[in-house]
Amino acid sequence: MPVATGWIIILEWIILFGESVPIIATILLALANSPDKYLSYVLRAFFLVPGGAVLTYNHANIAILRTSPASVADTVGVNFNCALQLRSAVGIAAVGAITASVEKAHRDRTSYQGRAAAFWFLLGIDGAEVLAMLVFYRIDKEDLVTNEELAKKAVDLEHVPADVDL
Repeated sequence: MPVATGWIIILEWIILFGESVPIIATILLALANSPDKYLSYVLRAFFLVPGGAVLTYNHANIAILRTSPASVADTVGVNFNCALQLRSAVGIAAVGAITASVEKAHRDRTSYQGRAAAFWFLLGIDGAEVLAMLVFYRIDKEDLVTNEELAKKAVDLEHVPADVDL
């Protein structure tokens, strides 16, 4: 487990923070129903989403590969990346369908109601992801490495004879 300045970094909290950032951005985008709200809502949301996505996807990949056996790590990585691609494709189609159906029902293609409905749908998906993360992702306490154990390993590595290849 990585250690930074004496603190053990728990991937679950990093991923949860990364999942929470798009929730804030999605709410901002759903409420941005007029051009005068661009700077106060939309621009801020566009700055928030990439940071949360990078934290989530990178650390989820690390967590998945850290917990999978080395013999199947390549298969697990491929399945994870395929699931991300499938999620993106289905999400784009769902957002497009929701936007079109709401705008068709209101018979006004210039209104923001269809896009707002799509953003509320995405907010529900993001909320379900955070809830699933809280319920299903667990870290075994046996896998946590204390600072004392890391210090002992570092001391052991310093005393390796010079003729031994690492």
